[in-house]
Order: sequence, then structure tokens, then C-alpha cells
Amino acid sequence: MPAQGFGGKAIVLAPGGKAEVPLRPDGDKLTGPLPAGAELAAAVVSLRAGDGHVMNARFRALPPATAPSPALAAKGRAVYEAQCASCHGARLEGQDGWRTQPAASAAKLAPPLDATGHGWQHDDEQLANTIRKGAAPMPPFAGVLSEQDIQAVIAYFKSSWPAATLAQQPKPPAAESPVRPAASGGSGHHAGH
Repeated sequence: MPAQGFGGKAIVLAPGGKAEVPLRPDGDKLTGPLPAGAELAAAVVSLRAGDGHVMNARFRALPPATAPSPALAAKGRAVYEAQCASCHGARLEGQDGWRTQPAASAAKLAPPLDATGHGWQHDDEQLANTIRKGAAPMPPFAGVLSEQDIQAVIAYFKSSWPAATLAQQPKPPAAESPVRPAASGGSGHHAGH
């Protein structure tokens, strides 16, 4: 049940620690600014009214994440090793320097596809579109991989993500949660991964 007459708070994880961000009285929207860097690491930990109770039933818990099928992930591993590992790494680790280079240089490097990267910040359709269309300097794979191969590759790298990371991955727009980390935007190589 939404809080009546007073706003609550969202506890947001950001580089450097937690921050409390105020909510509208109905609990549906954040009303305060997110801390610097939160667009890259935002995760709503709790939404609570002033009295400490969960504000809105839809915020109580996320549905359990569904792990990718082991058979599909195994097929994806073979496709990944043949088509993706030369840039994204044999262990999904991405190219050296991806995290440490200035943004303009890092945009030219393949990001990790394990949970240390940011692929989990994109829904499966966004990930598939990036594979299909490419994101400079990554070439498009629409004519190289079948749709089943693309889904298998996504299943493979998602199979390396812990359950907590899977639970944070956005759902496609039709199933989207009302609270979602802000998109980081950009058009670099790793913007769509």
C-alpha cells in the first residue's frame, strides 16, 4: 500500500557508497537527484516509507531471476568461442584497459560480458540488437549469426552471472519494472553491451 501524505526514500548504491534519494508520497518516482556516478551503478536496495515499512507491494521483491538453460548456454559457448572471444576474451573478461582508459579510449575496447561488465544493465533485446547491428568498432553479426545463435551467446554469458546480477537485469519494456537504473546512453563500442 502506498504511503499516504509523506514521501519515503530509496537507498541507491553508487560509487563511493550508499545515498538516500527522496520519493514522491505515492512511492512511484524518485524526486531527488541521483548521486554522481549512480547512472552506472544504480541499484535500488529498498523503498521504505517514513515509518520503515515497504511503501508499495510492487517494490517488496523482484521475481526470482531465471537462469539460462544449460543446453542453450552450452551452444552459446561454442558460438562465443568462435565469434566473440577474440575481442571479449576467452573468459568473458573483455579487453585489457577497458576500465582504466579514459572514456574515449575505452569506447574502442571490448567490454567484459561477465558480471563485472555492464551487459546486465541491458535487457536481452538490447543485447541482441547490439549483436545484430554492432557498435563501432564491433561489427554487426546479423548476417553471420542466426537468431538462435544470438540468443545462445546471450544465454552463455548470462550463465556466468550470479543470481543477484540476473535479478538486476532489466526486463524488456513490456515487463519493465517501475523503478529502473537510468540508462547511461552513449554511442561508443560498449554503449549497447
